[in-house]
Amino acid sequence: CLKCDQITNEGLKSLCDGGIQHLKSLKTLQLIFDGCQLISDEGLQSLSCQGLKQLQGLTTLHLNFDRCKKITNKGLKSLCSEGMWHFKELTRLLLRFNWCLQITDESFGSTFYEGIQSLKFLTDLQLSFNSTQITNLGLNYISCYTLPYLKYLTTIHLSFSYCKDILGDEELRNLCEKGTQHLQSLTSLSLIFKYSCQRMSRFGLESLISKIT
Repeated sequence: CLKCDQITNEGLKSLCDGGIQHLKSLKTLQLIFDGCQLISDEGLQSLSCQGLKQLQGLTTLHLNFDRCKKITNKGLKSLCSEGMWHFKELTRLLLRFNWCLQITDESFGSTFYEGIQSLKFLTDLQLSFNSTQITNLGLNYISCYTLPYLKYLTTIHLSFSYCKDILGDEELRNLCEKGTQHLQSLTSLSLIFKYSCQRMSRFGLESLISKIT
């Protein structure tokens, strides 16, 4: 039994080469590498190019790379550019990169949102990036360039706690008006911004209240 600190990029590559890519009828894939601090962008690239690329029939994908501190923008962009485009039936996407301290707004740029936009039938989107370097710019990418293209969403979960000053009145207004206004089927909205909303006032909350009432 390998401990998390023994799992390397090569191990993730072997998992893709020897196992995942042969399971072409797989519908649900959950990979948890929480605390595997030897995994870096190279491992994510192997997963994207050699593993996920072969699983076009997936309906649920859950990836947890919490505390993998060697992962940077390059790895996340590889996941979205190489891994997402092949999914034709994906309805649930859960991405956790909490405490990946090198992830910045650059990760949520065009490569990210174009990859997510391609998931036309997505109903459940959960993004957890607590304690990263994401700012209000990255959040606006989600509100303005990601969510508006996912018209079948019923569930949205966004967690960006301990991301300095990420949420203010304007960002919350964008999220409510541009990001979710078109979502007629939305039944669950979870926003977690603990210690990240010092710039928010009652005006931002009014935008949220008007959305849910």
